[in-house]
Amino acid sequence: MPSPLRTLIIAGFALIVICGGVLLMESPGKPAMVRIDAPSTLPVIAQAPEFSLTERSGQVITRGDLLGSVWVADFIFTRCAGPCPKLSAKFRSMQRDLEGRDGIKFVSICLDPKNDTPRALVTYAKRFSADPNRWLFLTGNNEEDVHRLVGKGFLQSVVPAAGDEPLMHSTYLMVIDSEGRIRSAYDGLLTSTRDRVMADIDTLLAEKSG
Repeated sequence: MPSPLRTLIIAGFALIVICGGVLLMESPGKPAMVRIDAPSTLPVIAQAPEFSLTERSGQVITRGDLLGSVWVADFIFTRCAGPCPKLSAKFRSMQRDLEGRDGIKFVSICLDPKNDTPRALVTYAKRFSADPNRWLFLTGNNEEDVHRLVGKGFLQSVVPAAGDEPLMHSTYLMVIDSEGRIRSAYDGLLTSTRDRVMADIDTLLAEKSG
């Protein structure tokens, strides 16, 4: 069972999400609060962070490499026996239904670099029929840097493994536009999320072409 402290950390994050997915924005010129779940509009939430991570192919991928594409990010690890396979199954479903449409990518950022090696990611990707041209699996050099990227850059929770307690993390899917800006995010374990993400992809593709 998770310790009371770890449970409190996750519960606190969940409370923020349940109460409207509010992100605090303290930089000058930005509102004090904005909604991260936006059912009818897609405000600019924040700029997606800069990163340099290794794809399962061995290629180094940066945020700049994704400019020009609408992309959806999730946060997983290959040894996860909890929500990660469900998130990956959702990506597989969306990848299948978006086959043949250009300008869309799925990006899985892996949270356990020690075990999420490119070789392990190749095996994991095959489980979900991940098209290497459309669905990227990215891993880093060390856990601390990846967790900082997810926590401070993507504004999502990660609690490292401790003793017998497993790594715990956000199950949100982040929708990023072709200019590298976070536009929406939804809990990937909710049934409604798939349709909401698909609708947002259409919105952002139309915005890009218009």
